[in-house]
Order: sequence, then structure tokens, then C-alpha cells
Amino acid sequence: MKFLLYQLIILLCISHFTTIGQVKIKHDPVWVKVMSETDNYNKHLDLGGLSAIEYSGYKNIYYVVADKPPFRIYTLKIDIGKTIDYQVIDTLVFPGLKFEAEGIRVIDSLSCFFVSDEQNTNTSVYKYFDGHMQKIEAIPSLHKTMRHNSGYEGIALSKDKSSLYFAVERPLSNDKRKKCNPNIKPYISIFEYNIENDKIINEFAYPLVNPSKDNGVSEILVLNDSVMLVMERAWTNNRSIVSVNAVNIKSADNILDFKCEIPKHTKFLRPEVLIDFRAIENKFTRYNSYNFEGMTIAHTGKHILFITDNNFSPNQTTYLMALEIEF
Repeated sequence: MKFLLYQLIILLCISHFTTIGQVKIKHDPVWVKVMSETDNYNKHLDLGGLSAIEYSGYKNIYYVVADKPPFRIYTLKIDIGKTIDYQVIDTLVFPGLKFEAEGIRVIDSLSCFFVSDEQNTNTSVYKYFDGHMQKIEAIPSLHKTMRHNSGYEGIALSKDKSSLYFAVERPLSNDKRKKCNPNIKPYISIFEYNIENDKIINEFAYPLVNPSKDNGVSEILVLNDSVMLVMERAWTNNRSIVSVNAVNIKSADNILDFKCEIPKHTKFLRPEVLIDFRAIENKFTRYNSYNFEGMTIAHTGKHILFITDNNFSPNQTTYLMALEIEF
């Protein structure tokens, strides 16, 4: 009996590492394009503050959002060949919405999509459907627990589009569960929301790879039924530190029902670094300040697209980047 139990444990461990091990982001080649603030379909709105990118599912058309009001969605045509290039072909503006948009994921082009709104002291996720933008009330606002401007930074859809995942940018400042057990590592909450049932069904604990004070999660992306990519981004020691890490969401326990102390043997997500952008930064910039915020699988099926937020600053650059991925 003990032998069978031992074999089962070994198989579970192998399953975890094999699933993650099949995912690889290549460091070379690096396709990169600098985006101009003036290169915009709507000449009254600068192209900047880009916080998320999403593939439309149709040909080579993508959606990009800015994190400053008014809420707007840029439609881009992106070509990936020997080089990468783009063209802004439309800008959809919602003049009445003062969103600080940080994430966008689409189900059916722009007839149905989700967007996360991160304000200074509260955060929400909205669903656009049938011509209306509606706040998802089942998702907590985190008004009393989130750090300043550190709400739902990254969102992702499951492959069958039945679930929406959303990640808090930084560990909560007033976490009762941390107070009950100060020995647990600081973690980011990643929630799973069932779209059909309008209910949060899971909460996973993600321990930061780089647990610096400024570090946080800027985007998440689901690759398949078990693997999710998590992008961490920090400004530490006067330089950017950005990594993309893989986790197996089936290997972690649901902590949603733990209102106070998290049991000692609870399984957190186990991030494995796929790429650290410091290893390739000399291929796309001469500066150590870059603010990666969005990622999506490209229309090619073998590239991952990244976009940076220039914060509408003359000292920062908007990069559009493609890297090859195997999964």
C-alpha cells in the first residue's frame, strides 16, 4: 500500500513538471516595433498608456486598451514575418466611462468582452454585452484591502471561455488570512469566475518570484486547461525587472473558503520562470526602463505578443514585441 502511494506521489510530481516543462518562450529571435503616440486612427487621442492587448480571433486583428480615460479600444492590424509591424485601423471610444482599464479579453469580437478597471482605492471587472457595459457584482471591489492603485491588473479567459480569471496586482494590505498566519509567504490572489453561473468558484494563491516591495502581477494568460502564464513587473534599484512565469492551476488548492487562517499544508501555485526580460533587453532597448503590461497569443499560434505602457511619459517607450512560444 505504501509503495502504491509513493508511486502516486511521484506521478503527480512528474505530471506537474511535465505540463510546465512543455512550455518554452524562445529568447531569439526578438521581433520588436516602437509605437508612436501620433500614429493613431483618432487624431484627438494619443496612442499611449497601453495596458493590455488581445487577439480578436479573426485574421491578424488585435485590440489594445489605454489606462487613462476616456475608455477606448484601439483596433490594430499586426503583421509578423521577418519583422513585426502594425497599423491602427480604428479607435472605439466610450466617452462616458472613466475607466483606468488594465485588461481586456474578448469572447465574440467586440460584441462581448471583459475589461478590468483599476482605480486608486477600488477595482472592478465589467462585461460588455448587447450594447451595454455592466459591472460584475459577484467580483469583490477590494475597497478595504487593496493597496493604492493595485487592483485587478490582469485578466484571462479559459480556453473554452466558460471562466474568467483575474489577478490582483499586489498582495492585499489588510489580509485577514495573513494576520492569522504571519508565517505564510506573501501571495497574489488569482480568482476564477464562472461566467454562466455568475459566481466566483476558485481563488488560488500565487507567491511572487521576485517578492520586492514594488513587484506585482501585470498580466495573466491561459494557454490550455492547466497552464497559465503570469507576468511579474517591478521597478527595483532604478531598473525594470519583468518576467513571465508558468503555473499549473490544477496543482494548487482553492483558498476561497478560508476566511481566516490558511492551513499549513495548503498548496500554493508554483511559478517557474520562462523568460526574464533582462536577458534580452539589449535586443530591444538601450534603457533599463520598460513597462510590460499586456500579452496575448498571436494569430500565428506560435508567437506571444507583448505590449508596454509608456505612461504617457517622454522618458518611456511603447514597445510591441513578439517572441516564439512552444506549448
